[in-house]
Amino acid sequence: MIKLLINLFIKDNNNTSDFYVREKHLVLSGILGIVCNLILFIIKLFIGLISGSIAIVSDGFNNFSDMGASVVSIIGSKMSNLSADKEHPFGHGRIEYVSSLIVSFIIILVGFELFKESIFKIINPKEINVTLSMLIILILSLFIKIWMFSYNKYIYKKTGSQITNAVAKDSLNDVIATLSVIIAVFISSFTLVSVDAYLGVIVSVFIMYSGYTISKDTISTLLGKEPEPELVKKIEDVFNSDKDIIGIHDLTLHDYGPGRVMGSVHAEVSEDKNIVEIHEAVDRIENYIEDTLGVHLVIHMDPTDTNSELLSDYKNKLNLLLFEIDKELSFHDMRITNHKEQVNLIFDLCVPVSYKQYQRDYILDEISKKLKDEKGEPNLIIKIDNKF
Repeated sequence: MIKLLINLFIKDNNNTSDFYVREKHLVLSGILGIVCNLILFIIKLFIGLISGSIAIVSDGFNNFSDMGASVVSIIGSKMSNLSADKEHPFGHGRIEYVSSLIVSFIIILVGFELFKESIFKIINPKEINVTLSMLIILILSLFIKIWMFSYNKYIYKKTGSQITNAVAKDSLNDVIATLSVIIAVFISSFTLVSVDAYLGVIVSVFIMYSGYTISKDTISTLLGKEPEPELVKKIEDVFNSDKDIIGIHDLTLHDYGPGRVMGSVHAEVSEDKNIVEIHEAVDRIENYIEDTLGVHLVIHMDPTDTNSELLSDYKNKLNLLLFEIDKELSFHDMRITNHKEQVNLIFDLCVPVSYKQYQRDYILDEISKKLKDEKGEPNLIIKIDNKF
């Protein structure tokens, strides 16, 4: 069904690398969300008010909040495609993440209001009266949410949109919540215990938690989370396959919205190579990565001595030593200088960002004890880098 709608309303729909094709997918998702959630809200509000079930009313208002979320997602997808300007030279792509955050706040707020109403119903219980036809309608409404989960997941896989992924997760949560409401209402018809009101509390908490998880993921992206391992691996493979590059380090990537990733990396090259040839190789790699992976990458060249046996020996020793201390450790930019008959060994040491100061001090102490000889040589000059 969703493939038919996409083919009907979106031309060249497989070209999701195009920002406007991607935007049309998100707008279609939002419009379908508004229509489906409006239908569900009206149905559940009507049944809830007629039967006196707070759980059904709560579930209905949950759908109403989802409808508001769809409106926000449409606005966000439109605004995220605004052209770059003087104040925002990297574009407005992060508006999509802000929209996702607004959606999460709407969900949390609705959940909190329904929580208060459910507590009131526990204190002041009211008899509910749900007919068989009402139950059948509620059961049929489950299939609408299952379809919403399905099409949002499909669009997420095509576009990588965080907001459609959040809506898909929320739709799946709604299926569970509605199913719980149906069971509770059915039980309440045969007992004097106010199962309905208690389940209203559970459903409202479930709604708030759903909003919390969405906001947590979105805030993590806005703050600058670790890049996707698959993307990092693809970038590394490009460099590893190039004969002019010895190795890379200090790869950093910044997400300015879907399809707007920028970053930098240090590439080690032989100091014997012609600088013009190396520069051409770097330009070639930058263009290839941007064309194939959609990442605007700036490459800094680090010349390294590939002929020194002494330097090679120290590299091998340090590699073995770091492997013994911690497999997560690495180093780069190693070079040797002679100053007043003293050998200086200079390099950058990469440690996980989570390491405490005492852990860093211990590693430095171990390197100093095991890398130096009896005369205290070489003199170690170590700069500690966080491993991104």
